[in-house]
Amino acid sequence: IPSRLLDANENLYGPMPEVVAAMSNLEGMHIYPDPHQTYLRQDLAEYTGMNMDQIVAGVGSDEILDLLIRLVDAGSGIVTAP
Repeated sequence: IPSRLLDANENLYGPMPEVVAAMSNLEGMHIYPDPHQTYLRQDLAEYTGMNMDQIVAGVGSDEILDLLIRLVDAGSGIVTAP
């Protein structure tokens, strides 16, 4: 078994065949997604009744935690990422 970085959410077995089949008809999968998660935040705002500006989305827990630390302790000089 080749080594995998489990902390990077790598899957030893690859996607399920149903996932591969479902994604085979999608277009634009080679394009980076919207970095502001606009459509997701709009849908969540509509679903929750909140303002879109009150919703934060990210590309994983590491990014959200990094943003939170930067927001709460912006002037401390602490380096949170290598």
